Amino acid sequence: MTKGTIVKLAAITLMAGFLTGCETSSLQRDFKVGDVERVRYANSQLYKNWVEMPNKEPSEPNTKETRYEMVLRQKVVSIGEDGSAILEVTIEKALLNIISNVNKKKTDMSFVSSKGKVKSDWPGERKIDGASYRIKMKPNTEVVEVIGLDKLHKKLNLKEDSRAGWLLSEKQIKMYHEREFVKNAPSKVGLGKKYQKASKLPHNMIKAKALEYNYTPVEIIEKNGVNLAVVNISGEALQTLPEGVEEVKGPGNFFQSFLIEKSDMQEFKITGKGLFDLTTGKARKENRDIDILLLLDGDKMNLGNPKSKDNAKGSGGKMFTVIKMHQTFETLAK
Repeated sequence: MTKGTIVKLAAITLMAGFLTGCETSSLQRDFKVGDVERVRYANSQLYKNWVEMPNKEPSEPNTKETRYEMVLRQKVVSIGEDGSAILEVTIEKALLNIISNVNKKKTDMSFVSSKGKVKSDWPGERKIDGASYRIKMKPNTEVVEVIGLDKLHKKLNLKEDSRAGWLLSEKQIKMYHEREFVKNAPSKVGLGKKYQKASKLPHNMIKAKALEYNYTPVEIIEKNGVNLAVVNISGEALQTLPEGVEEVKGPGNFFQSFLIEKSDMQEFKITGKGLFDLTTGKARKENRDIDILLLLDGDKMNLGNPKSKDNAKGSGGKMFTVIKMHQTFETLAK
């Protein structure tokens, strides 16, 4: 029996487990030495805040949006006895963009390192495309070690407070490579069998102690000769900190802290989807969105005219805060 036949039979067995709902399938990476992938990770966070008063046009929103993107080529160098692998990762493109409009003052700053060149609105930034680092990854995509990161920073002459240094921090590198719907999966999963994981807050403006993500395998689709397990992602805000989950400190800004304390969370929604290739044993895609709406009633904060007779009641004003977070991972053509 050829190796290709064995892989195909394994994929059929995995798919059969999903289709019957039996907990006989696993979402685990199938590492092979020399295997190469091109992947893209992108993340954006939007913060938007404005005031609405009766019989008046809404105030111009204060906004801040941070977007970043990494295109990476990763190669499996070796596989350990425990099934974990050493991957060598080469940066093809790095991008960071921060756009803000606060008190009618607009800024648009960006950093791009690609095709051997760097363009930055921040002075002193270094080129990082073409640089490589190594990670140790478990079959569930958990990155247990970023190897030689300090040496890489010294080699590239990256400052701790630089944008390039932040993009190549250990925390960020783990985000590029870890797929949460795979990392949090139990050893065996089946169609319709939900699994959950409590996690620390990804943003300190969320009116909660932690988040709980729900993952549900919902179907198998065949595309381009491979079988893809589709995992839906949802979630909820937890007002009690679960045991073992790190607590995120609130914002240092007094106004933002006051806003979280006094606001009511009118909307909270987590949506997303993961695609796992059962034929090759690889995560192909993961999208995740978090949408939040906070409402601060004027009665809890003076949003009216200080000389108004109705000032004690807040003059009917309301302050709205919208937070949108999006992240996506996908494999690219080689």
